[in-house]
Amino acid sequence: MCAMDRSQIMVYSQSEIINHLEDLLSISSSQSFVRDAQGELIYLSPPFERTVLNGNELNIWFSSIPVNVRVDLFNAELNSLSGMGPFVFKNVKSIGCLLTILIECISVNNVKFVRWVFFLESTNFLSLGDEYFRASVEIDDIFCMRKI
Repeated sequence: MCAMDRSQIMVYSQSEIINHLEDLLSISSSQSFVRDAQGELIYLSPPFERTVLNGNELNIWFSSIPVNVRVDLFNAELNSLSGMGPFVFKNVKSIGCLLTILIECISVNNVKFVRWVFFLESTNFLSLGDEYFRASVEIDDIFCMRKI
């Protein structure tokens, strides 16, 4: 029996894996960030910075989430790394927005990372423009729906 030729085995350093992961995620339009198994921030997507952070520092933004929800989010992250999940949290309130948060474990070359993906929930309706409002009033008048 001969020993396996180690020159054929590809070994990636963690920084090489992170670079590949950043390249892969940079093409995504999702509002997300990625942390490694030690809790270090590895990647922060530009859409997340623009839309969710909206000029705030990450730690200030995160501290705006209620403490009990933050604890649940971190527990979900740990459970994801343990092979459970993914986890979805709805109606998470943060600075100026309401979010749904997906937390899942991703593995690249047997190195585990946790991806947090954020979906903005609509909290207000679009207002009708003046011309649509006037048309609505006229229709109400035609059908005698509006009281004068």
